Amino acid sequence: MDNFPDFKLAIDDPDFFVGRDILLEEVKQNPCKARIILGGRRMGKTSLLNAIQWSLLYSNSNQSNCAFPVLINLQLVQPNNLDNLLYIMICQLIKAMEEWHELPKSSLREDYRSYRRQLVKGTIAIKLPGLEASFEVDNPNRERRLIKEDFKRELLKKLSDLRQNNFNGVCFILDGAEFITRQESWAGDACSYFRGLKDFDRDIRPFFGIILSGYREVKEYQQKIGSKLLNISDVRWLNALSHSEIDRLITQRKQHENIPLSDEGVTLVKELTGGHPYLVQQILSFISDSFRKKTSLKKEELIEDILEHHDNDFSTWWNESHEVGGCGDNEHLTYYALVEKRQGTVKSLSEHTGLKGREVKHALDVLVGTGIIQSLDKGNYKIGARLFEEWVVRQKI
Repeated sequence: MDNFPDFKLAIDDPDFFVGRDILLEEVKQNPCKARIILGGRRMGKTSLLNAIQWSLLYSNSNQSNCAFPVLINLQLVQPNNLDNLLYIMICQLIKAMEEWHELPKSSLREDYRSYRRQLVKGTIAIKLPGLEASFEVDNPNRERRLIKEDFKRELLKKLSDLRQNNFNGVCFILDGAEFITRQESWAGDACSYFRGLKDFDRDIRPFFGIILSGYREVKEYQQKIGSKLLNISDVRWLNALSHSEIDRLITQRKQHENIPLSDEGVTLVKELTGGHPYLVQQILSFISDSFRKKTSLKKEELIEDILEHHDNDFSTWWNESHEVGGCGDNEHLTYYALVEKRQGTVKSLSEHTGLKGREVKHALDVLVGTGIIQSLDKGNYKIGARLFEEWVVRQKI
């Protein structure tokens, strides 16, 4: 059991990541592209970014479009302006290249786990004195900033080094991109600069990929300021896992933890979670703990335990405090309509709620991206996680 990951945290072990195959393949086929990946809290955005990282690191070396991934947690490094962000991006690129180059070539899993451990140290090391010497910058005050011209020069230099190792580009993966969009003084400059690299800079654009991942406010910010970065980006909302993906995840956990889960139990997991990746992991952990402790766990007890242990998670998804990035009034109205109707389209839900069609569509995108409803064929939507529905219903009592 000690070798199992903590399933409350992001998955950073290839052996325990399941799903998102289509999106991963799209990124592998075209890593030097602008993408925006959106999802609610606990929807597995960071786990997906980890998977993108190891997927690109182990792409087929014969591909002509292999890109070296650089994963940056913006909530951790917290850049204070665009020049500081560009400095961090180059530092992280240099550090990642150094660590990857030094690794012995063994199995994918062991390589990647070793790489992640070292890279975490590198994340902190970008603030160590002397790292500035890794590239040429006229910066006598040792400010951790890099002007655009120096960023381009250093990036081109590193691209040349990467080509010697069968990488033909760089894909910067920025986790927690809402940190940037909340910076009123320089967020617009950052978005415009990245758009410029992808749209106008012929030296950089074929070899430069960027992935921004965050909550709904990342897209709403782009729309608010009319940013052309949004126009050239592939915007993707994460959604609940499919039935086949849930089956794979359950099979994986059953095999690793020897959980004797029956077909009836698998059906119950799907019904209660609606494919929400975090809820699937957590309910399996409850069941696994029960088997290990040799205690019986009835359906009603399981539901009560989950509702009690994850009350704060559900409250955050429902966004009772109306914080930026979570569900709002339109999402609440639309969800209540689905609770009543069980299934609906944009048109039928618009008629039921009195909201405009575009307001309903936006609310549905957020609810799907939060993992609490499911998108079906032919524009239909339905309630997803029954556990969350039970929590919402109890709030009205």
